[in-house]
Amino acid sequence: MKESDITKLSAILSYCNIINSLMKRFGNSLDILYNDTAYQLSISFCLEHIGEKIKLLSPEFMKQNEKRIPFKQIIDLRNRIAHDYASIEFELILEIITYDIPVLEAFCKEKLDENQTHEVRNDALSATTTVTPAPTPSKPKFKP
Repeated sequence: MKESDITKLSAILSYCNIINSLMKRFGNSLDILYNDTAYQLSISFCLEHIGEKIKLLSPEFMKQNEKRIPFKQIIDLRNRIAHDYASIEFELILEIITYDIPVLEAFCKEKLDENQTHEVRNDALSATTTVTPAPTPSKPKFKP
């Protein structure tokens, strides 16, 4: 996994954790969400930034994981929050933070754990094996 994807997933996970903290603090009642502007703005801020970080994930990462996470829908939600806030349906926001954020959080943890395990294996390999780098070709042999 690319280092930039790891950084984005870490940030997404942090925003998921903030949403979880907000839900513990404010509750998951639609009535509270409708009537507490601070709660609305805090949740919206996190969802907007999750969408922003997802927009910055590598195309390869998104393609590999598109069946598990609806990246386009998350980006669309981000755009709606950023550019058409008045049209946000708080019923939908409550569903997202109640059901979808835990799925996204688990996905990020899984991918970050996989990467950490991969790094540990690579560190162990490099500690026991000397690898001579291949010569760099002067021009590519194929086009991606």
